[in-house]
Amino acid sequence: MFPLRDLKKAPFEETDMLVYKPDLTELKFVEVKRTDTGDRLRKKQVKGLLLLSCFLNVDIDVFVLVPNEIEYNTSQIIWEFPTNIID
Repeated sequence: MFPLRDLKKAPFEETDMLVYKPDLTELKFVEVKRTDTGDRLRKKQVKGLLLLSCFLNVDIDVFVLVPNEIEYNTSQIIWEFPTNIID
């Protein structure tokens, strides 16, 4: 009856953070992914990002978190947009 209260039944997922200026002149939603755990965007996360961006007309940023001790270059990140986000 309340699909958004049960995370397994929810049609989308929330972002990790909401970042804003104190005077509210700038607002954006942020998703963070880690390189050391193989963390990837899931379909429900993409749906949530798209909904927020479209309905609220706000920017969405995705950041990649890399631990300090790991050597890293940007070619190691592969951005794949799901071909079918509607299940």
